[in-house]
Amino acid sequence: MGKLDLCQLPNPPLPWWETVLYIGTWIASAIYMTYSAFKISQEYVEHKDVSYGLDDGWSFLGRQKDVTDSEWTFWRDSFYGTYGIWLCGQILLGQLLQMPSLYPKRKYIFVVYSVLCFLSLVGFGQFLLIIIEMAIIFAIIRFTASSALTWTVSLTFLLSLNVRTLHSLLMDVGLLVRQPFYVYLFQEFTLAMTVMRLVSFGLFNCEYRRRIAKAEAPSEPTKKTDVPETDRTPENGSAERTDGDEWQNVTEDMTKDMVHASMRVKGEQKPEWDWQQSAFSCSTVEQVIDLCCYVFYTPLIAAGPLMNYDVFYKQFHSRLEKWSLARLGPIVLNIFRWTAWSFVMEVLLHYLYSGPMIYKPSLLSGLPLWGITGVGYVHAMCFVLKYMIIWGLCSTIAKFDRIYPSDVPSCGSHVYLYSEMWKNFDRGLYAFMKRHIYVVLGGSRHGLFRRVISILACFGFIYVWHGLHHYILIWCFFNCCTIMLEMTADIIKSSSHFKDFEAKYFSPAMVRRLHSIVIVPVLSVSSFSIVTFFSGLKSGRVFVSRLVFEGFPISTILQCIVMYVFIQTGKEVENYQARRQHSKVD
Repeated sequence: MGKLDLCQLPNPPLPWWETVLYIGTWIASAIYMTYSAFKISQEYVEHKDVSYGLDDGWSFLGRQKDVTDSEWTFWRDSFYGTYGIWLCGQILLGQLLQMPSLYPKRKYIFVVYSVLCFLSLVGFGQFLLIIIEMAIIFAIIRFTASSALTWTVSLTFLLSLNVRTLHSLLMDVGLLVRQPFYVYLFQEFTLAMTVMRLVSFGLFNCEYRRRIAKAEAPSEPTKKTDVPETDRTPENGSAERTDGDEWQNVTEDMTKDMVHASMRVKGEQKPEWDWQQSAFSCSTVEQVIDLCCYVFYTPLIAAGPLMNYDVFYKQFHSRLEKWSLARLGPIVLNIFRWTAWSFVMEVLLHYLYSGPMIYKPSLLSGLPLWGITGVGYVHAMCFVLKYMIIWGLCSTIAKFDRIYPSDVPSCGSHVYLYSEMWKNFDRGLYAFMKRHIYVVLGGSRHGLFRRVISILACFGFIYVWHGLHHYILIWCFFNCCTIMLEMTADIIKSSSHFKDFEAKYFSPAMVRRLHSIVIVPVLSVSSFSIVTFFSGLKSGRVFVSRLVFEGFPISTILQCIVMYVFIQTGKEVENYQARRQHSKVD
């Protein structure tokens, strides 16, 4: 195919010296921010009250360690403790069930093993709560096939975990029990993930039952000319595609190598496998077994990443595949890879104490400009690395069973648009919201109003799912605002008049520079909303006050310059990835 044409790059190229200037400046800024955070960490140990957030670390390093991230502490101990033993057992059991004589019974044995694992990690009360939720979802599917009712019940489940009155009621009846804070977070997250899996199962099942009911319903014969162009469906001859059709094609392509797809038999085309018919036309007992496999699957039960039911079902019921070096090599390599990164994470916690400072506004307010910026930057990078390790290990272990969850988060040090951050961080959550909320409510193919409603509904769900807290509301609000701003900018940029204006008065390189300048305030809002999500409202106010108002205009100008350089570096990374992808195709 040859060399990639410059016009095919995501962003117009800049002069080489300007590119080197941007990349070099951003690398230097990142290094200096990290150094500032390290320097402040040293001062924290020497001069501040070290009773908060620090504990004894590795003896050979001779340093204390940041232990404020209870989620990481719990997962680290779990991977090397009880949960790790269950995961090792899952690998051995999965390989034993690869035997042709045992493979047909695989899902039944997996259900028993996964339920035992869940009971040991979470407890009987939470297990009983999930069984009650499953029974209600099955009743809705059986008697109403209502997606709206499925959503209503599921959101009620989520609210029961977050609303104090409902949560207390569940504790009074014994379905939830008091636990240490980190165990409480683990249980809440596990139950929230379970609700999302039940939603995915229920919505796909309701969709199938409505499709069957529509196909079986008697209808009056109509002439082809009587069907308005706008009302035609694939059944009556229209080639019109919808968001749902597009997303269905995407999910089919994701697993086409692992399902019984189209095959040629004696020169004839065999119909493609209808996974919904296979999953939902069987007996209720078989559907319950399949749902339990999906909900309680050990490698993904608590940490995720989330998989929609269609993707999981098609992969779990794929044909038996023999082991090969090409398949085993990447799995083993990734286990060593994420284990090594977990070691790096532990080392960072011994030298960079961002947690104790970011959660204490009184400490933040006294830090120098580069110091407070460094604390925020380091904390964000550790947050991304934490989930890369957790999801990377769980996903890698699932691949032993030929379950391929979504990719781990991409490095956030070059993502400058918040819409891309949503796509590339929690890809499973993004796929869930797109398939079950955004597309269903209209998405981008049914006008601007429907698109705005779809976005608002997605962030409303995120607010309920993460917990009904003020800082979550602020985070979701500014998230939604930045997405709306990006959407408005895309609409303006795509108009023919605006394109003609840019082509007439500016060179492609200048257009890129101007676009980057426009993105700076949007990126600033996104950054402050992320800090608020990490640290809470009080610390978020300190960041805004120190970086925007105090020291104005010097601090504000410096911040804008760093963000502009960051944006240009991100655009260069996009061009590099496009060239790399093109070379792979060649």
